[in-house]
Amino acid sequence: MLDLAVILQRCSQAHMPLQTCQQVAVIDSTNRALSDILLHADTLPGWHFLLADAQTQGRGQRGKSWISPGNGNWYFSLGHLSIHSLETFVVPESMLIGQIVLQVFESFGVKPLALKSPNDILYQQRKLAGILIENHWQGARCYASVIGVGVNVGAHVEMQKIDQPWSCIEEVLSLAQFNQSHCLAQLMITIMQACSPKT
Repeated sequence: MLDLAVILQRCSQAHMPLQTCQQVAVIDSTNRALSDILLHADTLPGWHFLLADAQTQGRGQRGKSWISPGNGNWYFSLGHLSIHSLETFVVPESMLIGQIVLQVFESFGVKPLALKSPNDILYQQRKLAGILIENHWQGARCYASVIGVGVNVGAHVEMQKIDQPWSCIEEVLSLAQFNQSHCLAQLMITIMQACSPKT
């Protein structure tokens, strides 16, 4: 189970604070909802996080659907809103985020994994996680980015609708051995650090 208090604390300790950190039971799409939050006039600049227990219209690359039953799988979006036109921000790309997801999961014992370009994480050639990045531009400037990640933690009858071979973390190791909150916090921290300006 995921504990938002742990995630908030770990991010704060890493000097990567979140402006918002929300968990909802059911939503159509975390990417769509977080994009709406970032584009709202009153939203504070910085990092924002939205986690859903289930999605009704989860999305993948090229308009594909992401089956999102409420069974403990991860469906989340991590978004960044720039403060002004001169702010330095590394615009996230699928290959960069994919490598981070792979490395963090392997460090927590979910291995061996492979990255299928540009946005799929595979276990034994079957999809375990997927990434969808949506950037919002104003001319040549990216002023908001939303990084959506879906992770198959366990199996569910609804997942039989997936139209490609899939896997889940529970196949790789016992969920009792997998600290989900610490893994997700480390994943978020690593992504935020990778997209922050280097000094």
